[in-house]
Amino acid sequence: WHGRTADLVKMDTAAPPLREPTFRKAHHWISVVAVGLAGVEKMLSYDLSALVKYGGYFSILSVGTVFSTTSHTVREVGSFALLGLGVAALVSQSNLQDSHVDDVLSIAVYLNRAVPFVLALYLSLGLARWWTLRTKALGVLLASSANVVMQLVSFAPQRRYWKTHEKIYRLAMASVLLVVKAARTTDSHIRSDGLVTMNYLTEPEAAALNAVP
Repeated sequence: WHGRTADLVKMDTAAPPLREPTFRKAHHWISVVAVGLAGVEKMLSYDLSALVKYGGYFSILSVGTVFSTTSHTVREVGSFALLGLGVAALVSQSNLQDSHVDDVLSIAVYLNRAVPFVLALYLSLGLARWWTLRTKALGVLLASSANVVMQLVSFAPQRRYWKTHEKIYRLAMASVLLVVKAARTTDSHIRSDGLVTMNYLTEPEAAALNAVP
């Protein structure tokens, strides 16, 4: 790894210029989203007055809900609705005795007690994982990157060091994005090709990182 780091340091500092900031806000019916460099909308805030006024059913397909984020949720909810209708039709056509109905009701009572516990455990684990990534990984990395860049600019502010400033900044941001990539996948080998498109890495730098097992 130290050899790879030395190779990166010795590479030509002439890298493509970074993109100018293109952050903007987009206002929708009940939400306000932020659009960054990647052009992906991310939730920023909700218009609570509009949300309370129109309610959840009328705004279910507006931007900012789980149903408009991905079609997977719509398909899952639709499949469960069809399954419920099919089970209701099957039950209505069959002759169930009172003992059978009691068994079904006991199962429903058991599930009503178990589902909230499982859902709460899932949410707790998800939030704990996100907070650990934010504080113990990204927080430390961002603070260290900011300190390195600040010291470099403070002790070497001359114009001849500007390319070095830019290179350190690019590699710092690339390290943050690589950590985020590693947290979003189970693949042990993280590819850095996308960072070339975002101008955070040059092609030789990406090739050197991709060669690391």
